[in-house]
Amino acid sequence: MVAKLFQGTVDSHYLFTFKSSAEDDRCHYGEYSQGTPLSGEGHNVWKGSVVCFEQILTDKDFNVLSLFTEMNPPDTCLAEVVQDCYLL
Repeated sequence: MVAKLFQGTVDSHYLFTFKSSAEDDRCHYGEYSQGTPLSGEGHNVWKGSVVCFEQILTDKDFNVLSLFTEMNPPDTCLAEVVQDCYLL
């Protein structure tokens, strides 16, 4: 279940967050096998829904000013993904 929460105001902006489980099917990630020059070996291909957390900062008219997303693929993947987006 996606839990969306109004966290309050930051200066003259609104801050919202949500957490999502993999079962919610809201955030998706894909990791693909790529060989390395030294070993020539890759890793298993994986793609699917993942656990994620987002923070959204809006102005008073609810226009998105900033978006932060953290995705947590399963332990069998090689990466954890964090991305920032500033739309000012």
